[in-house]
Amino acid sequence: MYNLVMTQIFSKSTFSFDDVLLAHEDILPPVSEGYFGILELQAIPTTVSIVEHEVVCVVDQSGSMSDLCKDDRTKMQHIAHTLKNIIHYFAEHPLINANVSIYSFDDNFYTILERAKITEDNLHKILHKIDKIRPSGNTNIENALSKVGDIIQEITAKHPAHIVSHIFMTDGEATIGSKDKNQLQTLVNTSIQNAFIGFGIDHDAHVLNLLSSHPKSGYYFIDALENSGLVYGEILHSILYKLLTDVTIEVQNGFIYDYKTNTWVQSLAVGDIAGEANKIYQIISNVPDECTVFVEGKQDGEGVRLSADKLLKNDINFMKYIYRQRTLQLLYEGNEIQGNKNTVQYNFINE
Repeated sequence: MYNLVMTQIFSKSTFSFDDVLLAHEDILPPVSEGYFGILELQAIPTTVSIVEHEVVCVVDQSGSMSDLCKDDRTKMQHIAHTLKNIIHYFAEHPLINANVSIYSFDDNFYTILERAKITEDNLHKILHKIDKIRPSGNTNIENALSKVGDIIQEITAKHPAHIVSHIFMTDGEATIGSKDKNQLQTLVNTSIQNAFIGFGIDHDAHVLNLLSSHPKSGYYFIDALENSGLVYGEILHSILYKLLTDVTIEVQNGFIYDYKTNTWVQSLAVGDIAGEANKIYQIISNVPDECTVFVEGKQDGEGVRLSADKLLKNDINFMKYIYRQRTLQLLYEGNEIQGNKNTVQYNFINE
């Protein structure tokens, strides 16, 4: 059974197509003659989730985290700053029901904080613990993902009603343990929300892209202290202000672009959608007059299936989105080339 009330979820849910055929030299479409279009979803505001949250943070404290970033601060300083702001956020919002855990890793795996509710009373003690984290040793991403996977599994088993989220902060440069990207990917719990944050312009973007390739994961990049606020703010908002979960977009008589796999598909899993999110997706159809778009997910556990409205007349600059599409394709191809070069062993948001 589905709830079909569109206005309770999106203030805008429209799609539209250009009125000229797409040139194949611009984009390699999945149809011989296609019309390029976009789907735009604007979510309504929502209140903070009342369920109990488990926020599990894992930080890289290996020796490479002492490397400097472009602002002359170390990667470790960036991580500490980001982590402290997350802690401050929960202390400043006591009505949010959340347990925060912090772990760090190098060759080994360390417990910094275990399932604590952040309050003004324990805030400074926790911040002091973060200050004591120092870069040293090698980087064992395999061990870190394996250990945190066990922890998440244990929390989920003991507290099945709690919403578990995982934030992993690193430069992605494994020096010991497995360096096989595909093997590392299997260690990520795909049933929960994961956020992978890369620090420094020299971080291994290919690894973090692969780790975050499933619908409930996101990949972010911090190269300067002033950028950290945007990143942790977006992550926390996506965790705490969910509007729709397990969302899939279905295009009938057309295709939608999946930037994580660089493919055109008819059904795209996009994970969760937070309140006030503005999502834009590229679509293509050779019969745009017959194209329909549906958004399916869950709201408060209840199934939702919505039909987007088709705009026949608009002022959209489609060329801008064609350039955007081509940029996404080139980014994917460049990342694949770089990944293949590293077999021996930026966050671009499409939504």
